[in-house]
Amino acid sequence: MRERSTPEAIGVGAFGPIVVNPGHADYGRLLATPKPGWSGFSIAGFLSEAFPAARVIMETDVNAAALAESRIGAAAGLDDVVYITIGTGIGAGLLSGGRLVHDALHPEFGHFKVPRAPSDDFAGLCPFHGDCLEGLASGPAIATRWGRPAHDLASSHPAWECEAWYLAHAALALLATMSPLQVIIGGGVSQAEDFHAKVEAQLTRLAGGYYPTLEEPFIVAPALGQQAGIAGALMLTALAHGDDDSRLAAAP
Repeated sequence: MRERSTPEAIGVGAFGPIVVNPGHADYGRLLATPKPGWSGFSIAGFLSEAFPAARVIMETDVNAAALAESRIGAAAGLDDVVYITIGTGIGAGLLSGGRLVHDALHPEFGHFKVPRAPSDDFAGLCPFHGDCLEGLASGPAIATRWGRPAHDLASSHPAWECEAWYLAHAALALLATMSPLQVIIGGGVSQAEDFHAKVEAQLTRLAGGYYPTLEEPFIVAPALGQQAGIAGALMLTALAHGDDDSRLAAAP
C-alpha cells in the first residue's frame, strides 16, 4: 500500500471475535479465535504503525457487509437488516434502526445454541461449544458430517434440509428479538441451489403466521456477492471524514 499512496483512512472488516469499541485500550485486537496464530493480534495497531497519519476504523466483516447491503445491495433503503455469512464459520452483522449493533463486544451469532434437528447426533465442531450453530452448520461441519464439502453435495441431498433447519431456527430467534425486515445470507455454503428458498420455507413453518414483518422474500442472497464486506469497509473509510461515529451511524 505504501508504494501506491498514503491513505488518510483505512476501513477494516475483520473476522472475530475482535474489540470494535473505539474507546477500549485493545481496540482492533483479536480475542480468542479458533484461527491459528491470530489470537491476541492487533490489526488496528499493526496498520496504525505502518500508516501513523491514517485513521483506522475497525468493524466486523459481517457488520461491514450488513452496512453495504443495506445501502447499495439486496436490502437497499432498509434500516433493520441482518447479514449472515456461512463459510469456515458463521457470523452475523446486525443493523437496527440504521445503527450497527455492538457494545461490550459484538454479536456472536455463530455461537448461538439452536434446537437439534430430528435424529441428528452429530457432535459438532466448535472448539468452544461443540454443537452451537457454527459447530453444526458451518462449511467444515457439513464436510465432516456428510463426508464431502458442501459444493460437492447435490441440491437433493438431505444435508440441505438439515442446514435449512438450523438456519431457520437461528433466523427465528432474530425475528423474535430484533425484528429485522430482511435477512441476507451469504458465504460459500449459501450458494447452493435453492438454499435461500429452503431456509425461508422452514422459517415460515416455524413462525406459524405470528410475525407481521415476515413478508416474502425475507431470506435473500446478497446482491453484492463476495464483495459486500469490502464495500462496507470502503463506506467506513468515507465516514472517517464526517462527524458521524462509524460504529454507530449508518453510512449516508
